[in-house]
Amino acid sequence: MPYCLSNLVSSQKAAFTLAEVLITLGIIGIVAAMTIPTLVQNYKERVTVTKVKKTYAVLTNALQLAILENGTVDTWGLSGIYKDEEDNDQISQEGSAKFAQIFSKYLRKSKICEGNIDCTGGYEHLLLNGDEYTVRAEGSSSIILPDGTGIWFTPWTDNCHGTNACGSMTINLDLDKKRHYGVNTFTLYVYKDRFVPWGSSSILSDTNNAFSKKCIYNGGNFENGLACTGWVLEVGNMDYLHCDGLSWDGKHSCD
Repeated sequence: MPYCLSNLVSSQKAAFTLAEVLITLGIIGIVAAMTIPTLVQNYKERVTVTKVKKTYAVLTNALQLAILENGTVDTWGLSGIYKDEEDNDQISQEGSAKFAQIFSKYLRKSKICEGNIDCTGGYEHLLLNGDEYTVRAEGSSSIILPDGTGIWFTPWTDNCHGTNACGSMTINLDLDKKRHYGVNTFTLYVYKDRFVPWGSSSILSDTNNAFSKKCIYNGGNFENGLACTGWVLEVGNMDYLHCDGLSWDGKHSCD
């Protein structure tokens, strides 16, 4: 009997009180509240990086097939951006439609929209820092891929035989949300025989679409965020959303 009583006393001493349990649960809740949002954000960013890389691979394959059958892009006869009567830049609807039509032959698509930018998110978008902006140029055609990704075609000029880009293609990963540069929207230069992502390490830092100029979280440039494309493809993270001081020849993460 004394032995059993001793065991009972010991077990009572080892048990947690209700107050201790509640305190422990409270601590766990606080830690979870602090860490779960970060974990979710990191997961979303990894998904975005994967989608951008996948879409880039699909478009690169389509470009090579298009060149094999149609010649390099500078021979496609794409009319580009022109000035309207008020001296505003306007996208050639005919040129953009032709751009999209040629590419559509080499892409699995669910929809093609000629002269209707609304198919890929409308005219309003967010810059990297969250500022709202409304695009001025009209007439873009677009393609929606089976996975819901939108591709927006902008011809610049057909005079792109040398170092000039023929145009650009903008990728919108989430058509259910407003386009957000550097978050769900990314852009590629289209040269006569290749793509070059905006902000790529191959783009000199003193040029307009360099990473250091248009991938700045607090910057206000009307294209701010589009030059994060190269970083996502080459480095494979979106740390530019969380810290300053990233560079091609310096640190590549916030850690």
